Amino acid sequence: MDKDKPGDTSGKHGHDETSPVATPTKKPRTASPAEAAAASTRLEPLQAPLVTDPTSDTGIEADDTASDGGYESDLASRASTSVCSAVRDYEFENNRRYHRFQEGRYQFPNDEPEQEREDMKHAMVLHLCQGKLHFAPLENPQNVLDIGTGTGIWAIDMGDEYPGAEITGIDLSPIQPQWVPPNVRFIVDDAEAEWVIPEASLDYIHIRHMTSSIRDWPLLLSRAYKALKPGGWIELQELQFQVKCDDGTVREGNKVQDFFETMKRALENFNVDLLAMRHNKKNITDGGFVDVDEIPFKIPIGTWPKDINMKKCGLYNRSMIHDALYGVAVRPFTRGLGWTIEELELIPTMASRSVQRMTTLSEEISAKTKIITDHLTAKGLDAASFDVNGLVEFPISQDDEEPYKARLDLIALTKELHDIALGPKEGLRYLAWDCVNTLSLQSIWEFKIADVVPLDGIISYEDLTAKVREMNNGLNISLLDLRRLIRHAMTNNIFIEPRKGFVAHSRTSQLIREDAPLRNWVGFMCNDLWQPVTNVIPAMKKWPASEESTETGVNLAYKQDLPWFDYIQQDAVFSRRYNLAMQAHGSGEGYSMQSVIEGYPWGKLPQDATVVDMGGNQGYISFAIAESFPNLTFIVQDTPGMRTPETIGKVPEHLQSRVELTTHDFFTPQPVVADAYFFRMIFHGFSDKYCLQIIRALIPSLRKGAKVIINDGALPEPGTAGYIEEKTMRTLDLFMQVTVNAREREPDDWRQLFARADDRFKFNDIWRPEKSRMWFIEAEWAGE
Repeated sequence: MDKDKPGDTSGKHGHDETSPVATPTKKPRTASPAEAAAASTRLEPLQAPLVTDPTSDTGIEADDTASDGGYESDLASRASTSVCSAVRDYEFENNRRYHRFQEGRYQFPNDEPEQEREDMKHAMVLHLCQGKLHFAPLENPQNVLDIGTGTGIWAIDMGDEYPGAEITGIDLSPIQPQWVPPNVRFIVDDAEAEWVIPEASLDYIHIRHMTSSIRDWPLLLSRAYKALKPGGWIELQELQFQVKCDDGTVREGNKVQDFFETMKRALENFNVDLLAMRHNKKNITDGGFVDVDEIPFKIPIGTWPKDINMKKCGLYNRSMIHDALYGVAVRPFTRGLGWTIEELELIPTMASRSVQRMTTLSEEISAKTKIITDHLTAKGLDAASFDVNGLVEFPISQDDEEPYKARLDLIALTKELHDIALGPKEGLRYLAWDCVNTLSLQSIWEFKIADVVPLDGIISYEDLTAKVREMNNGLNISLLDLRRLIRHAMTNNIFIEPRKGFVAHSRTSQLIREDAPLRNWVGFMCNDLWQPVTNVIPAMKKWPASEESTETGVNLAYKQDLPWFDYIQQDAVFSRRYNLAMQAHGSGEGYSMQSVIEGYPWGKLPQDATVVDMGGNQGYISFAIAESFPNLTFIVQDTPGMRTPETIGKVPEHLQSRVELTTHDFFTPQPVVADAYFFRMIFHGFSDKYCLQIIRALIPSLRKGAKVIINDGALPEPGTAGYIEEKTMRTLDLFMQVTVNAREREPDDWRQLFARADDRFKFNDIWRPEKSRMWFIEAEWAGE
């Protein structure tokens, strides 16, 4: 597309190249067939034309007696009929009106919107042809036939131009006006039925925009040949439904061409060739005509041409294409291709779907934003803000169902609009260098920059550099390096520069300083996992299809051969950072402890039941459940590295009689007999090989009816979840590969896992609680 015409449908020289408008093609003055030439004019595709069924044996009206309203009837013709009630009746389908006479011959509507479009098409062709109604060199024609007259507008104009000629228009639909010139008449007839017009009686036959209607062009032309006087003319003006471009700015596979090609496939099911105009010259020549002249035209799509006449033609063309899409497609696509009405509803936007999508997104964004702002206003609440004193989260809970859902929708919609606004090329460039976001964020965490920016007020880059150096044991960090890292972080709303050369907190940078779990989440992701992420591909090459937790990006990055969880427990600082980071993750939307408490029927466990919380870290989930269910006792098991004086947590005093922190490796046989064994976010950390070991290690202590309760992720089917859920689960799935060669699982994978572990497990159910991103999976031991 020409860069100076960004709003146009086509490129600067993009056009519909229509088929030859067959202009003067003459019947030889001798009766014998002679060498023929197709006089045709090449026009641009304006619509997908009309279809008829040539199998009828009814004939065309040939009576010269005029009837009321300019219509004629011929009782001798089985195809022709007077404008009686049966002919004036209509079929209605999908809110469009169709002809009833010879129902099904013509696959396109005849209602007022379509008539208006047909008249616009006539105006366009006149502009294109410099006002000429024909190119045949007519001299005092006496009898003219217009095949497929439509609204009759060409026949009426022809009658005015040649008042001495008798102009007859035929069509399957009686949609022509009642008041017409006295020398113009219309007949309701099927042009592909047997003709009863006397031989050698016509001076001129006009056929326009019939390429999508006629099934047997050679037969039609042979009948036309017989009906013409020696020396008479036939003229075909047809559209070639192909998008062309002179300068290469319109790409192959554009949406308009896609529509034309879909229509071509649809009409093939009615034995109609949408590109039959390509054979006009040959068909006319084979039919015995001579003096054939073919005149090709180009019609722009849109108003990009400089020439005022072509600009007007392009405007007509673009309007007709847009207005035609749904109406023209309804019957061919439903009857020919089996499309549903829902699929058809997308048709009006096919030619400009990307533009329409942007409009739709902006409208939906506005509507969703209004739902949220109306809710906040009614409650007297603020929105989340990056202002240093702003809210860190939206004060909308999952109980506020409509605004809560509207916010999730808004996130997805704005992301989509943002991506569309960038476009695939620019978007891919940005995606590839987004790793630099991690660089600037890591520097803020590593150099503790947020700690030295005052909570209130501002600080110069010079003073900030001095304080950062002091905070980092005299590390010689240059002002230039510090400033460019901070200014990059500002593009992500981390810090602000209220005046040049001075830094102040945003709400985001303030969170890094004040929110310990979130601060550790940043460090864990940007520092501890960054190198392992970059080593996943090398690990895949070194250990193809590995399920081993010692053959990962972590192992390559840190040059060690321990499993991930064993490795982090070697370093008390690293282990504590991991624990705090998991608190930040667990407190996110859909991961809250409340969803764990309310999402499983803990109250249905036996009275005074014992629950073993396996891999339960410092027990904060068990603490929360124990608070809500005072009849339950919890034993929180984890590896020795989580129970050192430096890492072990503390059980709240009022829960110490019911919650105990103990040591156990869940790969080894379970020593505790309990009513339930609870795993939260454990199994996604292991490949199937090791998940089977974990499940089987429970068997020595299982008693009939004992429950295995898993609170973990489950991958949604592609495209079935909202953006946040889909993105989160896909990201977690990759992180499992990064660290332990594990994966997230689909519901069927969970069922198969227990079936493979032992056939004495009864798989009870898998479900996702309302307002949660985590699933519950429950299996029961059916053995003795």
